[in-house]
Amino acid sequence: MGSDGTTVHQVMHRLDGRQTSETHATRRSAEAMEALIDRVGLTKALDIVADRNRNEAPPSLREWGEHYVEHRTGVTSGTLHRYRRSLEADFDELIDLPLSMIGRDDVANWVNRRRP
Repeated sequence: MGSDGTTVHQVMHRLDGRQTSETHATRRSAEAMEALIDRVGLTKALDIVADRNRNEAPPSLREWGEHYVEHRTGVTSGTLHRYRRSLEADFDELIDLPLSMIGRDDVANWVNRRRP
């Protein structure tokens, strides 16, 4: 519970050998943080969150992809649905990273993991 009596959700983790936590206003936000840590590791996840909290945080791949899909013209609703599904399914490891933090190594690792 927060100091003002509201319900908060904490994500516990170890950083430099010490237990610490991130506080989130919603369960969904806490679960998203846990998933991000699982995908990219704690240090990078904390960097991403810090980047997002800055005033001019760059969009994540998810945000950019959703914007891209929403602004397509001349395509059927089925095509838009497939674009959205592909965004979630094909870019799962990169989906929540800010575009500015997706580097050559991230893309190379993503490509290599997709190989049969």
